[in-house]
Amino acid sequence: MVNPNQLVLTQSPISSLIPSMGNQVTVKLNDSNYVNWSFQLDLLLEGNGILGFIDGLILYPSKTGEEKSVDGLVDATAVISDAYKIWKIHDKALMTLIATTLSPSALSFVIGCQSSKEMSDNLRKRFASITRTSIVQMKIDLHNIKKGHESIDKYLQQIKDFRDQLTFIGVTISDEDIVIVALRSLPSEYNTIKVVIRGRESLVSLKERRSQLKAEESTLVEKQIPLMSAMYAQRAHAQYDQGATNHMTSDITNLQAATPYPSHETVTGANGEV
Repeated sequence: MVNPNQLVLTQSPISSLIPSMGNQVTVKLNDSNYVNWSFQLDLLLEGNGILGFIDGLILYPSKTGEEKSVDGLVDATAVISDAYKIWKIHDKALMTLIATTLSPSALSFVIGCQSSKEMSDNLRKRFASITRTSIVQMKIDLHNIKKGHESIDKYLQQIKDFRDQLTFIGVTISDEDIVIVALRSLPSEYNTIKVVIRGRESLVSLKERRSQLKAEESTLVEKQIPLMSAMYAQRAHAQYDQGATNHMTSDITNLQAATPYPSHETVTGANGEV
């Protein structure tokens, strides 16, 4: 039953969310970020009680009302029902909200849609559809990740991002397998901690092993500081002491190549000799 107060509704409360969308959904949907975009949008919609518009839990009411005539028969009138009008105002506001989160290329896939659910379904079919070849490539990329010069935090985040993308499309990778991937791709400096972790009865999860890897990273950095200082000192000494027994000489035979200097200037050494 539609509340009489709702009949004067001209703007949905959903519209009030639109000005702050850039702060709540921080990415514009494109070919490379559907997982992040969908996650942020779903959180926003669910937090405001309107996710049901796009997941089908909030069903749209009958467009036309049904009234009984005096003889008890049902008469489906051509008049648009008040409930449908109210639902349409909310849904149009939601469509506008979703559109603000789309890149120009993504927007082209929802032009002509008649509801927020139709928009959501079209976007899912276009951006979440992953071929078998793509899944295999994503798995290969996951196993080929290298830490390189990145920090442990950035390295583990890359692994998590790949796992999240695979999970979103229905490919499950166990915690143990993820830990194995992370350990295998660490450089040789981490061999000690790799042996320690692999020696445990259970590899647990990557999240729980993060603190151990970060502690090892800090230890390695501390070891490198005195090493770098020693190398710097050695380099500075080498530049100061070139190994020459005579840095300045009056004996021309000490020189490999001599070039006459057209000047009458003289040089006095520390012992007073000219």
